[in-house]
Amino acid sequence: MVNPSDEIKARLNVADVLGEYIKLQPAGGNFKAKCPFHQEKTASLMVSPDKQIWHCFGCGKGGDIFSFVMEMEGLTFPEALRLLAPKAGIQLTDYRGQDNSRRNRLLDALAEAGVFYQKQLTANNKLAEAALHYLRIERHLTDDMLNYWQIGWAPNDWQMLSDYLRRKGYTENELLLAGLNSQAATGQRFYDRFRGRIMFPWHDVNGNLLGFSARVLPQLDDGKTGKYINSPQNLIYDKSKQLFGLWRAKAAIKEAGRVIIVEGQMDCIMAHQQGFKNVVATSGTALTEDHLKLIKRYTENLVLAFDMDQAGILAADRAIALASQVNMNIRVLRLPAGKDPDEFLRQHNQDWPVLVEAAPPIMEYYFQLLRPQLVADKVESRKAATKRFLTLISKLSDVVERDYWLKKLAQVLRIEVQLLYDSLPTNQPTTNQPTTNQPIKQLVKNRPVDLFLAWLIRFPSLLDNASQWLEPELLNSPTAVQIYKNLIVYYNKKRLTAGDNLDYNDLLAWWPADQSGDYLNSLFLLADKDLAETTIEQALIELPKLTRLIQRAYWHQRLSVISQQIAGLEKDKSLSDDKRELEINILMGEAEELSQALRTLDN
Repeated sequence: MVNPSDEIKARLNVADVLGEYIKLQPAGGNFKAKCPFHQEKTASLMVSPDKQIWHCFGCGKGGDIFSFVMEMEGLTFPEALRLLAPKAGIQLTDYRGQDNSRRNRLLDALAEAGVFYQKQLTANNKLAEAALHYLRIERHLTDDMLNYWQIGWAPNDWQMLSDYLRRKGYTENELLLAGLNSQAATGQRFYDRFRGRIMFPWHDVNGNLLGFSARVLPQLDDGKTGKYINSPQNLIYDKSKQLFGLWRAKAAIKEAGRVIIVEGQMDCIMAHQQGFKNVVATSGTALTEDHLKLIKRYTENLVLAFDMDQAGILAADRAIALASQVNMNIRVLRLPAGKDPDEFLRQHNQDWPVLVEAAPPIMEYYFQLLRPQLVADKVESRKAATKRFLTLISKLSDVVERDYWLKKLAQVLRIEVQLLYDSLPTNQPTTNQPTTNQPIKQLVKNRPVDLFLAWLIRFPSLLDNASQWLEPELLNSPTAVQIYKNLIVYYNKKRLTAGDNLDYNDLLAWWPADQSGDYLNSLFLLADKDLAETTIEQALIELPKLTRLIQRAYWHQRLSVISQQIAGLEKDKSLSDDKRELEINILMGEAEELSQALRTLDN
């Protein structure tokens, strides 16, 4: 029997495979590219189609298509084999019996679950019919789109999926690790995680089903659970590293030379239904550095099409700050007030291309966004908006563009342009003003948790949709957790807007008695002392860094706790062997997920 790896290499061209990840340039009979495995300005990675190999003369890495994919995707050899086989048109049925890697077992279970949910959507029962009616009539999706996106229905049953997958040979522990079931608090039984929900599958860029976003059927919504629940982060599913729809959109993105990013998966699905295929969605999470790395495989031109409410504006701010750091070309599509892409595409699909083409670049977007504050009656609003726009101007390297925007700003403010030249930030680091890349280094004496909270106090509008940063429990300190939760409650109570500061006296008067008052004071002082001259753009860059530091510390501590728990279980003579093995396996599964998350953070 032919070795599957040899057959795959015979059918796939090394340049075609690597070209899906990096931009290749002809170099005689070979190709060259900038190596994705280390930082470099000059292309030092060479690809030889004749020899079917690649090698980087900068870092020394090289090999065949398997070694590249394994390095790029963080896969084992069997996992890379599974990924490349469909591209080569090869079935791995005969090889599958040898492939027992945990990741592939979980992917297989998820693929089976996806097929199960799809079949249930057309089942002959009232709830499935209601789900199908909702998708067709209320969300205006065609049957072709339902099949294209593999949308399904999770029956309102506690065991139906689990029973189905157990018959296929999967264990309860495997279903737990795949995020398909949950364990009762007593630890005595497992049950289906998704029940009575419309299932939107998430795929990686290669089409592997990784998890689900599940919307409760409106008639089953009792308000006690979220409208949407997602698969938990696990060994294979990390929402911060995947973009909804990219597996369907990547060819259109290359063809169009740009990607359009929307917030919701329904926005993305409707765009594709209307024929606009170069659209992907963040779907409930903030755009991340890992998302941008994925996008840069296909284009460096990015159009943001977020809702223009407060949360959407903040999401755009963060996306712009991150994308600017990696030298992407960014435009911002502004929809008419009150419209989201889904609704606009259904009602005015012929106007979508016009809006995309007219999407302004960053400076024009911010000028339009800040203009109401620049002409406001309140002098404080005008000062804050002017300071923010001057900061953006100061970062422009082109003197002609800088001069243009200074004159535009002077016209709106009705002042002499020379006054703005004199007020222009120099962007030089001083002892009192951290630069964009330096706050963490300059403030190392402060704990990451303290800095995280101080940034939120300095820019309270970032508390809107605070879950995009960190879940409170990850702060790993009861006092810090309480501070974080209280700040979120206070922000939602007062509904502060961008540019507003926290009123210290009002906050202190509202603050629950005997709840961390001294710590709160120290955070305000920290914000005044070290962050007073910073901008929201700096906050949007620094908060993700602090988030990673805090996550790393929390996960390390959790691993230590798990190690102690496993040691305790091994010594516990009161448990049966089966019970002990089950609980240890669950803890070891969690430990593996945490270890994988830590490795991902460090990459």
